[in-house]
Amino acid sequence: MPGSDGLMTAEENARALAWLNEKTTNFQCPVCNTNQWSIGTHIIAEQIHRGGNVLIGGAIYPMVFVTCSNCAYTRHFNAIQMGVIPKDEPQEVKSPKVATGG
Repeated sequence: MPGSDGLMTAEENARALAWLNEKTTNFQCPVCNTNQWSIGTHIIAEQIHRGGNVLIGGAIYPMVFVTCSNCAYTRHFNAIQMGVIPKDEPQEVKSPKVATGG
């Protein structure tokens, strides 16, 4: 699991690289047609869309990002499906319940 700074460990980076090498047959950049990529050093979190409202806490999707070294086009891959983060690790941050009028 990445530390509080979000940096992937060397082992997590190696798992991400191995997964990408196993799963990708043509990893050509759709923007510039090169094949030069770098794995991001952090796990990033994609929040669930809530109709344009910002939600503090709540479920997220941990992602590994891979960036084209030539044009900076970026792809995201689910870190759980890649095996970088264990499936059993909690991925939801609890936020206080707010009563709604009704």
